[in-house]
Amino acid sequence: MIRYRLDDLGWYQFEWLVQAVLKDHLGIGIESWGGHGDHGRDAWCMDPLHFPAKHSKTKGPFLFQAKFIENANAAGARPVSRLIAAIKAEMTKIAPRGAKREGGRRKCRHYVLLTNSLISPQGRQAVEAEVLKALPSTRLHCLSGSDICDLLDVNPTVRRSFPQLLSLRDLDVLLASVVNRDIVERSSAAISNARDVASVFVPTSAYIQAWDVLKKHHFAVLEGPPETGKSAIAWMIALTQIASAWEAIVCDTPEDFFRALRADASQIFIADDAFGRTEYDPARGAKWEAQLHRVFSRLGNAHWLVWTSRKHILERARRRMDLQGVASGFPQPGEVLVDA
Repeated sequence: MIRYRLDDLGWYQFEWLVQAVLKDHLGIGIESWGGHGDHGRDAWCMDPLHFPAKHSKTKGPFLFQAKFIENANAAGARPVSRLIAAIKAEMTKIAPRGAKREGGRRKCRHYVLLTNSLISPQGRQAVEAEVLKALPSTRLHCLSGSDICDLLDVNPTVRRSFPQLLSLRDLDVLLASVVNRDIVERSSAAISNARDVASVFVPTSAYIQAWDVLKKHHFAVLEGPPETGKSAIAWMIALTQIASAWEAIVCDTPEDFFRALRADASQIFIADDAFGRTEYDPARGAKWEAQLHRVFSRLGNAHWLVWTSRKHILERARRRMDLQGVASGFPQPGEVLVDA
C-alpha cells in the first residue's frame, strides 16, 4: 500500500512536487520545465549529479519526466497499460532530439521516469522496453509511487512548501514514523487543531509570508477578520514543524509560554485568538502587552511564536515597550504582521 495518497494531488501538483523534490534532493542544477511547451522534459540537468547513488557523481545530461496516472493506486486499478501509453506518446516527442548532440554534447544519457503509480518488476521491464525503442543508448531509471514516498520521507523541507502532503498520509502513522512519542504527546493539542484543517488546507501567499517572517524574526502576527484562515495557517505551520521534530505548544497567556518553555527543545508556540475569539478581552490582552518584551527575548532560531490576533494589540504592546524603555531590538509592527 502506498504511504502518501499521491493520487489526490492531480497531475499539476504532482509535477510541481516532483520538481521540488528533485531540486531539494539533487540540487539547484535541476532545471524545471513542465507545463505546455516543455518538449517532453519536466526537469533537465546537463551537469553530473549524485544520482542514482548519493556517494558518487554520474555524468549527465539527465532528463526527468513526471507521469501522473489518474487513480493509479485505487483498488483493482491496472495503471501500467496507461503509463506505457503515455510514455509512447512522449517518446514520439523526445526521440527526434534524444539522440542528437548540441555543441558536441550528448542530449540525453539518463531518462528518469517518476510516477505516482506502483510498478511491478514486469511493469518496469515493459516501461524500459518502450523507452529503449526510442532512446536505445539511454539508461532508464524508474521511480514509482513508493520511491516518491521514500524521497518525501528523507526530504522534510519539501513539506513546508507542500503542507497538503501531511494530509495525504495517515497523520498518526506519519508522526509516529518521524517524531519522538514525547514530542507528539506534548504537542497533542496543536495536532488536534491541525487535524481539522490539514485535509482541506491550500498554501496561500500569506502562508508563505508567515514562514519568511518567522525565519527572520521568530515571531509572526496573523491578522485579519474572522474566518480568513489565520488559524488554519498557524496550525499548518505548527504541524509542519512537528513533522520536523519540534514541539508545538498552545498558549493563551504569557504564563503558558513560560511554563512550557524548554531551552533544550525546539518549540513553536501558538496563541490562537488569545485575546478573545468573538470580542477583545482587555484582561488577557493586557497580560501580553505587559509581558511581550520578556517573551520576545526568549525567542530565537529554536523558539517561535505565532499570534492570530488584531494588529492594534501588537501596536499597543509596542508603545508600552517604548514607555518602559525595553523596545530595543523589537521589530516594528509592520515587520511581523501578516495579512491573512
